Amino acid sequence: MDASTLVQVRKRALTVETIYHEFGPRSETPVRMVAATAVVANPYTGSFVEDLNPFMEALRPLAEEMSQEMVKALGDLTTLSRMAKRRLWELQVR
Repeated sequence: MDASTLVQVRKRALTVETIYHEFGPRSETPVRMVAATAVVANPYTGSFVEDLNPFMEALRPLAEEMSQEMVKALGDLTTLSRMAKRRLWELQVR
């Protein structure tokens, strides 16, 4: 099986949550959180595969595409928290 046939996306979802107030003092700036999910078919159903690395590598383009969608959904990246900025930096370094 080549990489193009390994990953078959069944469905995807992108969720953006805006939190205005949740316990404690009200924040001046709402907190925005984003999550992306995908359901993919298991190409190895019904068989034992010792090395899943080819499948994991084939998933990389999907992960990169979904990451870009998440960043785009957040909009203004200047408002990201330090933790979020660090995580984005870590992803770019790889």
